[in-house]
Amino acid sequence: MLPKLSRFCIVAIMVILLFEMNIIEARRSKHSKRGGSSSSSSSSSSSSSGSSSHHRSHKSKGIRRRNAELPCKKGAEGEVDTVFGRISGYGNVSRPFPTNQQELNDYCKGQFSDIRLIESYAKRCQHGLPKQYFNILVYTIKGSMSRICKKNSKKARQFLSASGCIRRASEHFDQCHRNLIQRLHRIKFSENKKKIPYTCCEYYTLRKCFQDGGRNEAKCSDKEMETVEELIESTSSNALNFFCGEYAEDSDKCEKLGPMPEVPSKSGRKSRPKYLRSISLTVAEIFDTFPEISTRT
Repeated sequence: MLPKLSRFCIVAIMVILLFEMNIIEARRSKHSKRGGSSSSSSSSSSSSSGSSSHHRSHKSKGIRRRNAELPCKKGAEGEVDTVFGRISGYGNVSRPFPTNQQELNDYCKGQFSDIRLIESYAKRCQHGLPKQYFNILVYTIKGSMSRICKKNSKKARQFLSASGCIRRASEHFDQCHRNLIQRLHRIKFSENKKKIPYTCCEYYTLRKCFQDGGRNEAKCSDKEMETVEELIESTSSNALNFFCGEYAEDSDKCEKLGPMPEVPSKSGRKSRPKYLRSISLTVAEIFDTFPEISTRT
């Protein structure tokens, strides 16, 4: 049972999301057709010396690997987990936060490449409520990155200015993230009617953990913390807020939920989370038992 949501609000948000994503897809398709004709003409000149031809071949394979779609098969979630880890900016596979314009350019290319992988994966491989969650997540991350990656924009300057703070707090942020994944894993063993409320309430603990880490551990300024909090909003909270309804951060409903269940043991061993780099895949697991929210009035 989902928390109570305004049907009009749901319809409006989902229609806007689908409309925007269709426009983006159409533009990308048009662009790829143009790119295809130019790449086919350039492939005709191919008899060079051995070493340079080997270098080009190796480079093109690398490009194909980066642009390859993530497969829809059992075990492929590990690859998705790694891609989310690169996007997050903290953890052992993350893409480091940039400190200057050139690094920002490279960072943006990598981020958008990974966002496309996740977007394609969600479209082909996810269903029901997890698919809606991924669609909103991708849409909000893409919007945030577009503002940050716009050359000489105010958001780009703020992002670069806060980079030192984020790097200093990175280890603490990673620990906050891992703690949340462990707690989200427990939610999978709760009764269905409490799964989404628990998920919403646990997310608020992540936000507080990040705020404490930035202010107390990394000694970030108020301005830097504004940027950090905007980044947190862009990666998860817009998607979660869509589903959380009355379980808002300033509500007392989280306290009334009661304690989460403990993780069951099997042969003396406790069940462990599948994914260690992405809360998004763990949230999708929790949402998997729910149908898609209808957008019909």
